[in-house]
Amino acid sequence: MVNRVLLMLSLFILAVAAYCSLTAIGSKHESQKVVKRFHKSLGRYRVELTEVDEQPATGEYWGAFDDIKNSYVDDLSIWYNGVEIYEPMSCYTDLSNVDTFKIVPVKGGLVIKIEGGDASTGYEAQIVVRGDTVIRRSVHAGEFPESFWEKTEYHDEQIDN
Repeated sequence: MVNRVLLMLSLFILAVAAYCSLTAIGSKHESQKVVKRFHKSLGRYRVELTEVDEQPATGEYWGAFDDIKNSYVDDLSIWYNGVEIYEPMSCYTDLSNVDTFKIVPVKGGLVIKIEGGDASTGYEAQIVVRGDTVIRRSVHAGEFPESFWEKTEYHDEQIDN
């Protein structure tokens, strides 16, 4: 009798855990429809990018048009040796209408290349990863890459006061 009760309790706990994990996975894009998912792997790295159909936040987006339906990058996940690493939201939350997604090996890491938009809204974003750390992101306009661009550097170190 005790074994049967323990078995039933174990099954109940597993069912609740499975429900909670599915709810957590689905809640990330709860009110938005996922329109594109990109998956790439290279050596020790796996990278996934998700675009949704509704603008997650207000503001300017690389690659967005004013007069048509856009898709917006909602998530970028990077795994190194099977462990998800921290990627600052500023790496991807202002990108939209992704056309091309690729990863290129570099010494000690990789570069994630994302191209999107069209004509005057076109862009190429590059996210540089060394080991298990995102170190830099740059975005260049498609038509005038030398004139319109931005670059962000990320540091993972303690600042002494």
